[in-house]
Amino acid sequence: MPGPFETLCISEILAVILDGLQGDKKSLYYMSCCCRAFTDPALDVLWRSMYSFAPFTSLIPQIASFMNDTRTSDYDLLKHRCNSLDDWKKFDKYAARVWSL
Repeated sequence: MPGPFETLCISEILAVILDGLQGDKKSLYYMSCCCRAFTDPALDVLWRSMYSFAPFTSLIPQIASFMNDTRTSDYDLLKHRCNSLDDWKKFDKYAARVWSL
């Protein structure tokens, strides 16, 4: 008989649990940190639906400049120059998880 951890490692069961936590960003974050087996599935659900571009601002290389539009609380990318594609790897890793923005 499988134990609790083995049961949660069944991808279908884990997906149902994580989908149930979709509105609870804090719990999804904790799930992504508690176990390597949960990291990618939890991050997929956590980043699936984004309501603002703001969470991405910390992922963009620091050589990019932003201007905050106070009317809409959105950020506009003013200019960027990137020395290499490696600077964008972290951004690409999380942006690939987004289904809707």
